Amino acid sequence: LLLLASLLAALTWASDAVVLPDEEVEVDDDGYLVIDGVKYMCFDMNTFKGRQASTDNEIHICLLMPDPRDLTKKKKVMFKIKLDKMNALELRGLYDLYEDASDVQVRAFTSAVISRPTFIKKEGATTELLNLVVTLEDGFVTGLEWKNQCIDRVCSFQDCKKSLFYEGTEEEVLETNCFITTCKSSKETGNCDTKVYLTFVGTDGGERPMISDSSRITHMVKHSIQSLYDSATSIHLGTEIDQ
Repeated sequence: LLLLASLLAALTWASDAVVLPDEEVEVDDDGYLVIDGVKYMCFDMNTFKGRQASTDNEIHICLLMPDPRDLTKKKKVMFKIKLDKMNALELRGLYDLYEDASDVQVRAFTSAVISRPTFIKKEGATTELLNLVVTLEDGFVTGLEWKNQCIDRVCSFQDCKKSLFYEGTEEEVLETNCFITTCKSSKETGNCDTKVYLTFVGTDGGERPMISDSSRITHMVKHSIQSLYDSATSIHLGTEIDQ
């Protein structure tokens, strides 16, 4: 695993930042949030087109976040991950990129399915971790859901913040998460680069059940954040990709 000094060293931000207008996010007949899977591609066309995923396959997950040079525009970062493992997605140097921003939201998407937004920064404070649950139905990704919450043994009362989100069905989603204010820089305080822990539910292409969600961080309150990070099956650095 290549150690990178910062996210800027890992990624080359292109000048043509991607804009994802609200009208391009739609809801299908089953209530899932969807986007144009061709325009906002998050898979390898040569390797994964037309294939179902199974427990032996890798899939791509993308994070959609503001371009740090212009927060009104979006950029995407792609990760290739193993199915049904507890994966840690890491963007080293992330805090430094958004140090001066007060509120920063991120979405996850793959295979034309997109999550609701969640915060990586809120009111100037930074979250150390996010939990993303991927739902598979017979090997196809049908849902991406943030499962964040304040963990009593990790988060102090004053650091726990509430957020209210509206999904495409107009249903309110109330979420809590821990946001810390002690960050100085990515190098000085390594826990300030938000990590995304990803697990799976549902069934693969062979109708085998996914079991990795039993290892989700919000289920494991006895452990510290660092020990959970160290125990993640796979730790991934993202690759920024142009449209």
